[in-house]
Amino acid sequence: DTPHGVANAILLPTVMEYNAPATGEKYRDIAKAMGVEGVDAMTLDEARKAARLMFKYGADQLKIMATGGVGSPGEPGAPELSFEEMKAMLDIANSRGKLSSAHAHGAQGIKNAIRAGVATIEHGMLMDDECIDLMAAHGTYLVPTIIAGDRIVEYGTDAGIPASAVEKSARCLENHQRNLAKCREKGVKIGFGTDAGTFFNHHGEQTYELVLMVRYGFTPAQFGDSDQLSIGEWVVAIGNPGGERFASSLTRG
Repeated sequence: DTPHGVANAILLPTVMEYNAPATGEKYRDIAKAMGVEGVDAMTLDEARKAARLMFKYGADQLKIMATGGVGSPGEPGAPELSFEEMKAMLDIANSRGKLSSAHAHGAQGIKNAIRAGVATIEHGMLMDDECIDLMAAHGTYLVPTIIAGDRIVEYGTDAGIPASAVEKSARCLENHQRNLAKCREKGVKIGFGTDAGTFFNHHGEQTYELVLMVRYGFTPAQFGDSDQLSIGEWVVAIGNPGGERFASSLTRG
């Protein structure tokens, strides 16, 4: 049978290694309900096979789990997949001219993903200076997703968000503004994304990320015309996630 939802271009087909089986099962069930197929890859051969399977059945792009996350158990900065495992999957994507992205907070996972050939780093909140230099040198996009951490810290435990997620989000945001300033100085390409679907980070409210980007030092003029803030070059979506105005504001001719 055709794997579930592998051609969905908003909710990306994901190849990831789960540290906690119970957590992995929960996220896998949620993903399948939304039409996304997630695959466990525990060896290099499994990684290659998983990537080939995704593209065989129509995937447009591949997302990999380079590090831990804020909403899952463990440290957000801890590497999940090794360089070799990521390269095995990304070689398949790149050989087919397909897009790729990596969920990555921690510095080592970011470096591994860049060196393995990923096109974009999603989040990048615990990057170091070497990460920034590598992104600039390789032409790797950074998608800052400020809103994801901001909403968790803003609403906090009073809204029912786990204390661990609030603490990790606050830690991830601590140096994010400073690091984004360094990215601008070094000419790192910046893409647009929100990680919508996380706590109080709703679909249809993506434009608030633009407000936060301005607060973090970007200028409104950059959103349409800058070669560095290439929003129009890195928006991949089906339909219109936020109305006519939102679509036109993020797409360049």
